[in-house]
Amino acid sequence: VQAGALSTRSAVQLAFYIQTDHAADEVASRSSEFLESFLTSLDGTLDAKFEDSRAGLVEELSRPPISMDSRFSQLAGLLFERNADWSYNQSLVSALRSLQKEDVRSFAVQALQPEKQARLSVYYTSAGHPSPSLVDGEVLVKSKEEFDRLRNKR
Repeated sequence: VQAGALSTRSAVQLAFYIQTDHAADEVASRSSEFLESFLTSLDGTLDAKFEDSRAGLVEELSRPPISMDSRFSQLAGLLFERNADWSYNQSLVSALRSLQKEDVRSFAVQALQPEKQARLSVYYTSAGHPSPSLVDGEVLVKSKEEFDRLRNKR
């Protein structure tokens, strides 16, 4: 399993890349169960780890690069990913210092409410394996062309 998150002004994206021998339906069911249990366990996790995690992030972002390669990577990231916002790290450190547990909790609750979620599930199955069962609102797309047609209808 590989997981990642991306946040923009308008959306939060959680991405899970799962390679498994389990059926697609089981993977989808486990993913839904995880999201439901995550919100339940969030308070305990925040209470136990928030302060240390925030301090670690501030320290890491405040630390100067230790090599020319890491400095070059940092500058390239600021140039290409942050539109040459050279003060991005300092702004991020400042925001982290003012961040409170309740900010994280309310953001997670708002972002992960079932009615706020939109899902895109992509299943690659080998020949002879069944396609996943569809739940409300899901559409089975069998080609890139079909995906493009559906996306352009919106």
